[in-house]
Amino acid sequence: QNLQERPRIGYVEKNTDQTHFAFGIQALPFNTAGQYVIDLISVILGQGMSSRLQKKLREEMGACYYLSSSNDAYADYGMLTIGSGVHHDMFLQSIHVIR
Repeated sequence: QNLQERPRIGYVEKNTDQTHFAFGIQALPFNTAGQYVIDLISVILGQGMSSRLQKKLREEMGACYYLSSSNDAYADYGMLTIGSGVHHDMFLQSIHVIR
């Protein structure tokens, strides 16, 4: 398995009204024990209007326009991703909340 050894960041600057980002962490491959646990974590954190991050970032902080979460599992690796579009000045706070 190819493990990521340190954080990686990539970005593209554009003149938009929000900062759009995807925050990903390595997860489990398909058909691995615990795969359904990662699916459930994804649902609880960021899928739907009642998810924990939706409530915190959108309802409490008023930081984001949209929020999504997904667990992508492949034969040899997986990735849990949280994506959002937030006010520019709330980007770092939003990343802190997600972490």
